[in-house]
Amino acid sequence: MDVLAVIISHNRYRQSANLAPLAASQRLRNAAQSHANHMAQTRQMSHQENINGR
Repeated sequence: MDVLAVIISHNRYRQSANLAPLAASQRLRNAAQSHANHMAQTRQMSHQENINGR
């Protein structure tokens, strides 16, 4: 998935609604990937694991 393309597309929508644009966060992206890896390894969905990545 091309993160930049998603952000550009999303920001076009936000602009049409007179909302401020979003920016990419490498820290958030890293935390999300770490959490996704954890869920894949344990084969369990969760919303609480790896919260130290926030």
